[in-house]
Amino acid sequence: MGYNTKNYTEQGGEKTVIAGKLDITGDGKLTFSGDPLSKALYQSDSEAVDITLGIPIETGIFSGKAPEEYLVITPMNDLFDLYADNLPQAETQEARVSLFTKYNYMARKNEIVNLLLGADFTISDRRYLGFEEDTGFHHFAIDVAKEYLRNQ
Repeated sequence: MGYNTKNYTEQGGEKTVIAGKLDITGDGKLTFSGDPLSKALYQSDSEAVDITLGIPIETGIFSGKAPEEYLVITPMNDLFDLYADNLPQAETQEARVSLFTKYNYMARKNEIVNLLLGADFTISDRRYLGFEEDTGFHHFAIDVAKEYLRNQ
């Protein structure tokens, strides 16, 4: 009779696998290169939205061999628009979501727009940037913005 565990350290101690739950209790600490790890200061809980619809996605530029359809997010601006007592109270982040597809882009564009609007993003621009003859991709861009309150 064998025993399988979700959490284990491989022989030699080079790698520990946590497939279950890790509880750090009492005086226990989690460190990285000797520095304690904790939630980043001023970081609010994630409000991330999955806009991928199963489409591969990268930031800035797609690396590697491009599939028949993919998304690229290009950060554009981080703005402090709302101040109180000379301190920023909210931050607006803007980015471009670019859809590259070898198929009809209309249905995918509408799916992405609906997901973004449902997640309270502001859409400031939507435009077809053209068909790239050298790659065979249609390129459609959606510019978005979202405001986040800053935790002081």
